[in-house]
Formats: sequence, C-alpha cells, structure tokens
Amino acid sequence: GDEGRRSSHVMLHPDVSRWDSTQVYQWMLDRNLTGFAQKFRENEITGKILLRLNSKILTEDLGVPETFEAAILDEISALYNKMSNVESWTEKDVCDWISSFGLQEHVEQFQYHNVTGSLLLHLTNEDLLDDLKIQKFGQRERLLEEIEGLRRASARGRAG
Repeated sequence: GDEGRRSSHVMLHPDVSRWDSTQVYQWMLDRNLTGFAQKFRENEITGKILLRLNSKILTEDLGVPETFEAAILDEISALYNKMSNVESWTEKDVCDWISSFGLQEHVEQFQYHNVTGSLLLHLTNEDLLDDLKIQKFGQRERLLEEIEGLRRASARGRAG
C-alpha cells in the first residue's frame, strides 16, 4: 500500500527557508531528482540556498546537465509558489504544516473543522481555544506565531 511508504517520509516544513540539507535531499528524492540529490547534499544546499538557485549555479557550480536544469528550476519555482501561496493550501497541507513543528495531536481537530490555508490565516486565539480545543497556552502561542509568519510570507508573495 501507499500508506506504509508515506509514513517513512520526513515531514518537510512548508517554509522551505528552514530546511537543512537533509530535508532538501529528501525533497529531491520525492521529486525524482535522485541523480542530483547526493551532489546537493555534498554541497550542503539548504532550503534558503535552494530557493536562490539559478541556471548558472546549477550548471557551473553543481554540475547539473543543461537538459535537467529547467526541470529542477521548475520544481524549485513550484515549491516557492506553494510556500508563499498559503491561501491555496489544502486541508492536508495545513495538517502537514501543523505536524512539521510537532503538533500532530491537533491534526484531527483541524481536519474535523476543514481548516484550509485561507482559513488558517484568519485563526485567532479564541478559535484555537474554543473551536480547535487547543488547551495548552504554549501550543496556542506557538501556532499563532507560526500563523503570523505565514501571513507575512503570504503578503510578501502577493506584493512581489
């Protein structure tokens, strides 16, 4: 089945700029860019660096053949768009996002309330406490802080 294989996946944080080289490596394997994953890991390509890669760096510094360069840049571009377009996140994306910083225990509540990206951006402390039943103050604060980060990223995405 597909389920067993997916659970072995590293949970990738939706904010790519926080990835370390291992997470970049994992992403490359997921995107069938296996041939280059090792090269990226050896060069310690982190999420921040990944988002800044261009044709010249790929071909000259990382030795990517020109035939693959466009495919890799397309994947990076899709990654960037998804990251900055929180409004388009599905319920699954939101649940992955929550899990990425250790709040898996609340995934069911978020699913139950059909929380998508656009809804996520508007959640308040009251919503988290009353509707999503997140009782622990620290967890609510953490979520609100993360949501605020998404709002800023989302605003930047729209601006630029």
